[in-house]
Amino acid sequence: MKINFNSFSEGKSETIEFDSSFPSELFSPSHIIGVKACHSKAVITKLDEYLNVDLKVKYTAIVPCAYTLEEIEYTHTENEKFIFAYENDEENGIDPVGRDGYIDLDECVLDLIVATVPFNLHKKGATLPKGGDGYSVLTEDELNEERSKSSPFDALDELDLK
Repeated sequence: MKINFNSFSEGKSETIEFDSSFPSELFSPSHIIGVKACHSKAVITKLDEYLNVDLKVKYTAIVPCAYTLEEIEYTHTENEKFIFAYENDEENGIDPVGRDGYIDLDECVLDLIVATVPFNLHKKGATLPKGGDGYSVLTEDELNEERSKSSPFDALDELDLK
């Protein structure tokens, strides 16, 4: 949803609710497969040359299980405050308004979703595989113990070098 910076009255708050949809291509190569549903509520207040946007986003993201790679749903609600101005002042957390005076709130919503979806989600009941054909899964402690038992140079003791 795009909003016009100049259409808001000084000192008055306005509330806008909107739904967003994002094509799954936007998330490639991200840790997110797609977004199933996304509803946002923005409370917008203009103060001087700044536009304050208090954004509340409720979304359901489709993500891969860290153990099985099966698709699972992750539902979350996040709040974030954005400040926009015509002058670019990213050092102080103020985002620039587009050249045409419009602000794309969908970009803010998308950034918020990508930033808040955890990387390591697990499907209920999923367990880490123990091993398979030609591989085994070890904890860090098990790996260190196995490394201390043998050295790759032990094979040199069996060679006849005379």
